[in-house]
Amino acid sequence: MYNLITLINPLWYTQKETLEFEQGAMVKKKEPFRVYNSLKESLDDYVSFLSNSDRYQSALEKSSENPNILFALGRLFLETGQYKKSQSNLKRCLELQSTYIAAYITLANCLVAQNDLKSAIEICNSCLLVDRLQAQAYLIKVSCF
Repeated sequence: MYNLITLINPLWYTQKETLEFEQGAMVKKKEPFRVYNSLKESLDDYVSFLSNSDRYQSALEKSSENPNILFALGRLFLETGQYKKSQSNLKRCLELQSTYIAAYITLANCLVAQNDLKSAIEICNSCLLVDRLQAQAYLIKVSCF
């Protein structure tokens, strides 16, 4: 049973005890939570929830200029197997902030997951130009051979 994101909906599957703030005081409550069969299913639902919710549209539109949000989306898409979306977000993150080491590493891992080893090595080399001591980039390069 998984619930990584704790989306609450009274039509879903299980009751869990939570702590909520009501009028400045912490109150224990039982709330309905959705249960997922896998971590991937939980992440897929979270991506769908954010993408299809009017409430979050303005934040998602602004995210295209925020490297931290782009990186987080890139990781989330990688975790859910949406490699093209992951690549797109991570590349945009690096366009905005070329020293974002974690974005290089995540992009290289995304490329390895797609068996694009040549591109993964190129991304690792770019990462090493920014930080020669980046051990993860060396490890990814070695795993490509």
